[in-house]
Amino acid sequence: MPRSYSRWLPLGFAAACALSVNWPLNAEEPSFIGSLPPVEAWVELEQNPIQLVSQVERSVQPIESSRQPLDLEPRLADDNVFGEELRGSTLSSQNLRELALLEPQPSSDVIGRGQVSVAAPTDLGSLLQKSADVQTVGVQRRSQVSFDPHIRGYRFGEIYTQAAGEYFLPVRLDLDSMLSKIDPYLIQSVTVIPGPYGLRYGPGFAFIDVVMIDTPRSECGSFWNNRASTMGYSNGAQYSFQNTASGGGENYGYIGAYGLRGGSDYMAGNGQKIPSSYHNQNALLQYGFDTDNGRVETRYNRYDMWNTEFALQFFDVSSLRTDSFNLNYAGMDAVSGADQIAQVWYNQNKFRGNNLGADKNEIRTRVVDGLNADFGSSLTSQDFQGYVNGGLVSTGARAVRTYGEETGDYARVGADFRYITQSTAERFTFEQDNTNPLPPEVLSFGTNQPHSALTDPGLFAEWGTPWTSFFKTAIGGRIDYVNTHPRVSEYDDSPAAPGVSDVAFSQNDVLFATYLSGEMELTQEWSIRSGVGYAERVPDLVNRYADGVFLGILQNGFSKVVGFPALRKARATQMDVSAVADYEYMTGRATYFYSWINDYNTYTAFGVDPPTGAQILLAQNTAFATLSGFELYGDYDLSDTTTLFASMQYVEGTDQVIRRPLPQIYPLQSRLGVRWSDPAPDNNWGLEWGVRLVARQNRIGYLRDDFGNTPTSVAVESPTAGFVTSYMRGYYNLSQQLHLVGGIDNMFNRNYIEHLDLRLQGPPVTPGGVTAALAPGFNAYAGIEWVL
Repeated sequence: MPRSYSRWLPLGFAAACALSVNWPLNAEEPSFIGSLPPVEAWVELEQNPIQLVSQVERSVQPIESSRQPLDLEPRLADDNVFGEELRGSTLSSQNLRELALLEPQPSSDVIGRGQVSVAAPTDLGSLLQKSADVQTVGVQRRSQVSFDPHIRGYRFGEIYTQAAGEYFLPVRLDLDSMLSKIDPYLIQSVTVIPGPYGLRYGPGFAFIDVVMIDTPRSECGSFWNNRASTMGYSNGAQYSFQNTASGGGENYGYIGAYGLRGGSDYMAGNGQKIPSSYHNQNALLQYGFDTDNGRVETRYNRYDMWNTEFALQFFDVSSLRTDSFNLNYAGMDAVSGADQIAQVWYNQNKFRGNNLGADKNEIRTRVVDGLNADFGSSLTSQDFQGYVNGGLVSTGARAVRTYGEETGDYARVGADFRYITQSTAERFTFEQDNTNPLPPEVLSFGTNQPHSALTDPGLFAEWGTPWTSFFKTAIGGRIDYVNTHPRVSEYDDSPAAPGVSDVAFSQNDVLFATYLSGEMELTQEWSIRSGVGYAERVPDLVNRYADGVFLGILQNGFSKVVGFPALRKARATQMDVSAVADYEYMTGRATYFYSWINDYNTYTAFGVDPPTGAQILLAQNTAFATLSGFELYGDYDLSDTTTLFASMQYVEGTDQVIRRPLPQIYPLQSRLGVRWSDPAPDNNWGLEWGVRLVARQNRIGYLRDDFGNTPTSVAVESPTAGFVTSYMRGYYNLSQQLHLVGGIDNMFNRNYIEHLDLRLQGPPVTPGGVTAALAPGFNAYAGIEWVL
């Protein structure tokens, strides 16, 4: 088979096996109904049935999910049909080619739905970590089902995340993440924009846009189909089950999905058992119908987590519940021809947790040992009890109109609105005899983040044009007005932090954002993309109003966070430049970025909490911080069946005021591998072997530790040793209806810890106590999917 055709074949397995094939159940449904061309080509293709069939047959690779990675949800009626990906796997090289057709963003990463089955992620954050297509993301493992993404050093609050157009954020910073409540088996694509270029979504320094599957249509009468899959893992007795039923007719469609996952403690490479049991389930009900000029989609999603352990965190989750409602319309204005989107959503989260589990014995013992030393008491770990509960509500709306086509001249204007409320309450008690009584303020106490609210209406506009056949630009701007405030009656106006009681609780901020980006084709194979963007973000509700809540957000984990209501908005200016190469047999990308951040939101470490021994962190601004780094990617087709690939990423963050490294920065890392795939059009098998290499991180993070004019600093991280791990993933299609997938993570059972993951200082104080959240050791997995 010639090389020119080989680039359209799925090359591998870091991309993914399309276990979710949408095969017709009856003869009336055309076999191509699951994969339709993009919106911009629809008008032309629907007038030419021969060209339409040809286009669809060519699109059997599941790169369709990355065709419009920057689009807002929802899509137009004929742009996306459930089961879009067919057998095969996504190409990193193909993703680069598809991105070249879109607006000239300096750098973006895209994951297609086809990657999910082969990577076997336990949550959407772990998919970002495993994908070879993503070079801009590092993650912190909080549990087996909660991976918190960091994008080029940007972290929670600086990253705006949406799924199906809804604004997602964690109910509590150390117990879940923006992505943990989104079922990876229900996504269509995930786009990561590592800079202030996604202002159409909302205010932020970086963006994650998750496009969910939509209801199907058929022009040949009503139909239905069903996809069931199950997966088992050797390490931690983990399992997952997913079933998705869909159907519809010419102008309506529906989806019903249910997923169940569970697991127990996993084994690290040294044989140590890490507390990590979990249980969760999700359900989706969705119905869509067509109007004269568009489509309406109604979606209800339910997510439940229970009895889930978080290694080295202060609390485990006994119950976490999310109810999400989404109503959206996408269509075309019959008068002006503009694409238009209107959407409203309501997302409610509630949780309960405690520190009563056996996995919390190490932390409870450290607390009571400190009290026994201070007060001469004789407490044991069983005498200390802690409980936590809280909630979060995210509700909002959006209206957008787009004139023209994104491949040519276009203009986009829109308005959106977000309203967020959040609260947390913690209660602690000590049971003791009368021999050495504790003071009343120690015997029973509580901390909280009072019920706090954020209101954010915003306006944005974008314009793009191709000036010549080889040069195009895009420009955009955004303005938001943001108010944050707590319920003063619930707020302790004298928190244990200097100056907090002297500021106004209600804060108002005006946020601005803008960008200019461009792309120039130097030759047929080479192009340059560059951009500069500016964005402002308001501090999150936790860092403005938390009143000493226990949050394990830094590497040492054992800390209390005190918010600062007058915390100033952060202002980031970022510059990017990328060189992209596309030959018939090779693709590559090299990107460099630099970000200047004024009033960067960070913390000051000022002492230790007397009852518990936890480090106290006061949310503060540092006047100036910088982030810089690079990403490299390349692949090379040795033959129609074999492709070599390699990638590398590096980020360096510095607090320029104290001239020390910023905390929570992942180290230099790279990935090398080889993919094999079936050269036949059916692409019935694929295999990938890869090696991940992570350098030692000696640039440990520091925070200020005083409030003087000449600030001093203290280390809040410890160095992390480098490591090398290897993995293998593959798939085999027994038939059109039956598919197998399997793989091995950490093939050689290496013992290691990621730099962002938690660890406690010093040796364990209990027999067999866990002091480091070591990564899982050898983990083989296998799954099967049956499609009707």
